Amino acid sequence: MSKLTQLERLDLGNNEFSELPEGVEQIQNLKELWIDNNSLQTMSGSIGKLKQLIYLDMSKNRIESIDMEVSGCESLEDLLLSSNLLQHLPDSLGKGCACAHNGGHLLRARIAFFHSVTRIFPICDDFP
Repeated sequence: MSKLTQLERLDLGNNEFSELPEGVEQIQNLKELWIDNNSLQTMSGSIGKLKQLIYLDMSKNRIESIDMEVSGCESLEDLLLSSNLLQHLPDSLGKGCACAHNGGHLLRARIAFFHSVTRIFPICDDFP
């Protein structure tokens, strides 16, 4: 995948990936990544190498944890994490509060860990 130097959008959604495919983190100009509706169990820190990434959809997976190295996504504006199995987010995620519907668990967590994120979409229908 490292030869895909000009690729800006990649849709890996609706597959059965249990982890981020090898080499995705090498696509340096990637701005939008869809890896929704898979079987991911963690938000891999290798995503943090995607410095140009603006939009990341990891909804509808089985994500239980977020690797802190993900914070390397300096340009990230939109992060979608709905319909996962998150029980908590690391304390270092910063300030701000969101409610996520993750496998039936209502999650309140701090989410300003990505300094450039302007929108995070873990919101559920029963958001207060």
